[in-house]
Amino acid sequence: MSAQQGLRRLGSILPHGKTLPEEQWRARHRALVWLLWAHVVGLPIVALLYLIYTRIILEVIIVLFRIMESNIELVELQRRAVGPATPAPATPPSSPPSAPPPAPEPPAGV
Repeated sequence: MSAQQGLRRLGSILPHGKTLPEEQWRARHRALVWLLWAHVVGLPIVALLYLIYTRIILEVIIVLFRIMESNIELVELQRRAVGPATPAPATPPSSPPSAPPPAPEPPAGV
């Protein structure tokens, strides 16, 4: 389809400034009234749901941050209860285990 044919088709769809036939006007009017009522009913419902879900999402975010905050506080309380973490004093390496003592000799003359 060429551009000129496309423009002609678009021109045939658009109004020409004449009045519409009564049946076509009524059909368009019914469609627009239906669309208007759908918005009257639907927009408040959508706005209410938007507010509710936004509130839920914000509450979940707040709860997550409070959980993280309480975990940090618990770690701090545990550190205070246990005391400062000091390294154990260095001990010299132990010597290798000595050989086991020799077995006692049996008594003489037995």
